[in-house]
Amino acid sequence: MSVWKHGKFWWVDFIVNGRRVQCSTGTSNRRQADLIFHKMKLDANNAHQGVVQVDPHMTVAALTARFLTSSAARQHHTDRLKFLLPFFGAMPIAKITKGLAEEYRHQRKLDKPVSDATVNRDLSTLKKLLYWGVDQGLLATNPLARLRMVSEPRIFRKIVSVSEEERLLKAAPEHLREIDIVALDTGMRRGASSRKLCIMAPLRMR
Repeated sequence: MSVWKHGKFWWVDFIVNGRRVQCSTGTSNRRQADLIFHKMKLDANNAHQGVVQVDPHMTVAALTARFLTSSAARQHHTDRLKFLLPFFGAMPIAKITKGLAEEYRHQRKLDKPVSDATVNRDLSTLKKLLYWGVDQGLLATNPLARLRMVSEPRIFRKIVSVSEEERLLKAAPEHLREIDIVALDTGMRRGASSRKLCIMAPLRMR
């Protein structure tokens, strides 16, 4: 169990009920980070022991610690929280507003050019976290319950026709043909690793 600095913020790392929690405290102050660290451990242990109570001063980081040790947490939630926690982590949940959500959207785009769809996924994860807190009896309400996401432009995705598929397979080198078949049959994304393809191709051949 430890507290360490990554970039501008202090991060924590501890284990509760065999599950590892690793996330940002949302603060660059070491003393405050230590206090958040101990609070997060206490909250996570209380959650494991079934101790539930509404805390009006609970921070997003403290709620996240409980969430990450629950069965509701998924990998895509963890990925999004890496961006959310530096902004919201040290903030008491009672102070979260729709205006702050819009500030986050603006800041996220300043830090790195991202699409509205990407920020929508971030904020959807935050809403999921807050709804989970309500369901667990840790929060009275979700302050972002009525937050509307920015409209996303519809993207036309071309579908390969049967004739195009036949032409592709005919032109493909022998050692790539089975891999191409796997990609076509599964709808695998272009960014999928070659390792996954190489593992799946022999299965397609059986």
